[in-house]
Amino acid sequence: MRKVDLVNKRFGKLVVIKQDEKIVPGRVNKNPYWLCKCDCGKITSVASPGLKNGTRSCGCLNKGRMSTHGKSRTLEYRIWNSTKSRAKKEGIPFNLSLEDIIIPEKCPILGIPIKVGTGYGRSNSPSLDRFYPNIGYVKGNISIISNKANTIKNASSFEEFEKVYFWYKSEIDKRNTSCR
Repeated sequence: MRKVDLVNKRFGKLVVIKQDEKIVPGRVNKNPYWLCKCDCGKITSVASPGLKNGTRSCGCLNKGRMSTHGKSRTLEYRIWNSTKSRAKKEGIPFNLSLEDIIIPEKCPILGIPIKVGTGYGRSNSPSLDRFYPNIGYVKGNISIISNKANTIKNASSFEEFEKVYFWYKSEIDKRNTSCR
């Protein structure tokens, strides 16, 4: 095998500094590794085939492509990502950005505290709601409410919900009058 010198050669954002004497445990090192300095300042070690076949940075290029702004491990990101997947799977319009997912401290409908990290489907866990389901997950059509409020709302149409509300209200008014 012919030995190739890659010192001072550029591969994307990487410039080769010197050959690395890196040993990978349990594997015969057929390919030399190279210490490279990335334009972002980080030093990384890359095998020759990696440089020749596509490694172009220390990983900072991939981080830059993710428009999550460091939020990929947050609940907001998980809600955004699962909503995006659901919309694609069901053919529903979707144009939300991560910034559109804002989890309030309290449910705007019931006033109960929204608790992050209590598990999916708990009454006080956050739930993404569409005001008008037929127009999809689009800007201005979503809100984060409690799972309890979303469950109550999803169980019936607006007209049914309104009937239940007015019936309970009239019954409570009757009972309050008769109990006095």
